[in-house]
Amino acid sequence: MLRFFSPLSARRSRFARTFSLESLETRDCPSTFVPATIVPVDLNAAATAQQTNGAAGPYTVTMNYTFQSGQNIEITGAVSGLNAGGQTIEFEGPIEGFVTTNADGTFDFTTPAAYLGPVLAAVLPPLSGSLGGGSLGGGSLGGGTLGGGTLGGGTTPTVASNVVSETLVDIAPVISNFNYVQINSVSFEFTGQVTGTYIQGLTVTFGGQLATLQAQTYTATVTADGSFVLYVNLTGGSADTGLATAQIMTDNWGLQSNLASVNVASS
Repeated sequence: MLRFFSPLSARRSRFARTFSLESLETRDCPSTFVPATIVPVDLNAAATAQQTNGAAGPYTVTMNYTFQSGQNIEITGAVSGLNAGGQTIEFEGPIEGFVTTNADGTFDFTTPAAYLGPVLAAVLPPLSGSLGGGSLGGGSLGGGTLGGGTLGGGTTPTVASNVVSETLVDIAPVISNFNYVQINSVSFEFTGQVTGTYIQGLTVTFGGQLATLQAQTYTATVTADGSFVLYVNLTGGSADTGLATAQIMTDNWGLQSNLASVNVASS
């Protein structure tokens, strides 16, 4: 079971915070434990340093994300390079914490995001070894601000890979193909289709000019394929004619859909 470790004090300053770690069960993958003594690196500063000097370390990180239910985000990716398995990756931004790569260098976990925006990730150098006191510790890049100390010492943040960035962006849901079928003299079926970042479980609220739809709140739940359906008896006669509307008032991140409408003429 691969574990993602998220700092409880994620909102503190990157330079003044103390990390306490909690584990979140994720997927059925092999696991390795991230030491609680791990020291975070300011990945924004590390990215800036890489833009200046071009040094990115011996590993390469790739990362992707998909929206899941609620405010959960699935993060997938891989580390390439020698001995890519068992490497510690730090995440910064809406998702903060650490994960250890599987034996093949891949990682895959799901965790809530605090907000939407850029997620940074990079491989951390080991606490000791070739990247701690060797070529990046006391060697060609050592002896100065990148040399010595647990993670290289000094003030320049050190990582062992590129700093990859993926921006979490929500797209407002869109209702299309909103229509109805009259089943009998009073029974109506309203249907439609929803697209968006993560649509399953969203609530569609109905309204409009029809007296029945105004008398109480009618809702439908969006299914995994984006469809929704509402069965309702319109018994108001001429008062149940005119525009019927459908709208998602908020998705998982607070965005509202368009207001879809259809003209109902009961017979």
